[in-house]
Amino acid sequence: MLGSKNIVPYTANNNYQSTSDKLLTCLACLWIVAASLGPDSTFLGIIKIRPEDIITIIMCIIVIFKIQGHKVKPYSFQLTFKLILFSISLFIISILSTYINSLSQEVITYVGGVGTFGNPKNLEIMKEIIRFIKYILVAFAFSQVSEGSWKYALNILIISCFIMIGVQLFQFIMPGVITSTINEIFVKGNIEGDIKDILIYSGKSAKEEGQFRTGSIMINPNVFGAFLIAPLFIVTMKYFEYLNSPFLKDRKNLLVWLSISCITITGLFLTQSRTMLISIVLAMITTLMFIPHAFRRKIRHFIIGVIIISIIFSVIFSDFTYRYSLEGFEKGLMQESFNKKVDWTLDAINSLGYLIVTGTGPAGSAFVDNELGLILLWYGLIGYLMYIIFYCSLYAHVSRRINNIYQRAAFRGILITYLIGSVGASFFLNNRVFPIFIALLSLACAKPVQLPVRIDR
Repeated sequence: MLGSKNIVPYTANNNYQSTSDKLLTCLACLWIVAASLGPDSTFLGIIKIRPEDIITIIMCIIVIFKIQGHKVKPYSFQLTFKLILFSISLFIISILSTYINSLSQEVITYVGGVGTFGNPKNLEIMKEIIRFIKYILVAFAFSQVSEGSWKYALNILIISCFIMIGVQLFQFIMPGVITSTINEIFVKGNIEGDIKDILIYSGKSAKEEGQFRTGSIMINPNVFGAFLIAPLFIVTMKYFEYLNSPFLKDRKNLLVWLSISCITITGLFLTQSRTMLISIVLAMITTLMFIPHAFRRKIRHFIIGVIIISIIFSVIFSDFTYRYSLEGFEKGLMQESFNKKVDWTLDAINSLGYLIVTGTGPAGSAFVDNELGLILLWYGLIGYLMYIIFYCSLYAHVSRRINNIYQRAAFRGILITYLIGSVGASFFLNNRVFPIFIALLSLACAKPVQLPVRIDR
């Protein structure tokens, strides 16, 4: 048009963050630190309160203000809605099981007349309700954290893992020296009275007998092993992404991500958690099917190398890796951990009879020490079906919302690991593991903030 200037489009910056976005990014990173390194504390001697719970509430308040300002999109709450629907379904099943149980003339045997974990049944039901509320609030709080926060949160998570693995190495080099400090900061005031007994596995005598294992500041080796699953899959797939990149500048990061993966594996190795090792190996084999077919042929030599190095590593350190030896695996499957869990679960199921259809509600079953058994006993076959549907919905959520093929493969692998490992451990029912997964999944699925298009005249 005569006399007018050329029309030049303004390109939006996908990494743009408003003040509230920047604040949420800072709080998200602080939340990762608190969830990883923060100690437990108790409220009124009953309920565990963790530092990240306070941060979650602050983030939720900010999200509420964003909703009032019409600055959110409905799709960002999909994960929150999934958790709400699943929680409501289990709540309905619990009401149904309570009603059916009240009509039953059979006497259901509980452990010592109390709940599953030795606490009064009313307390454990309340703790179960609080667990689901926490998951929902975490998903809600992270629903509006922008895409640009992912790299910061991942770096913070890696640093936190390094700190915890460093504590593990310190425990191995100087067993018993740091135990009193961990006991004072991370165990004192914990309502689980037997948690101190777990620290004996990181002592000098355990190392000499080949039974050394440590959960770092998380105390429980199995819990820390479960915690390491998410960062291990993410950084390993990040390494594969750079390995397959055609750009030379990306190849410079190969050694960095390979080193991070190896350090994370070292942490897993020091937990000596057989359940985690088996579930991760099986899930990783499956996860490789999700990356480009042509690239899978390229990494065959890498996989063979990892297997050889793992065998050499196990032979060299066989004096204190009994649990990872063939004899240790055989004993664990046939005589110790896994065999006992199977027997406990079958005995509890047999005691329920027809109530296995709806379960007995939270705290209404014997101790079985695995997530699969607890879901079956608390919520019955109906609850277990909902549990599988929930995980399938998360799998679909990952497939639909994450565009990066390697990042998508990582989260698929995490979900598969959780399902495989549920026969011997807890992930969804673990307050130290699943909230981290919710936070990371929300960040990975976040959409970039788009600025409005400006036209200069």
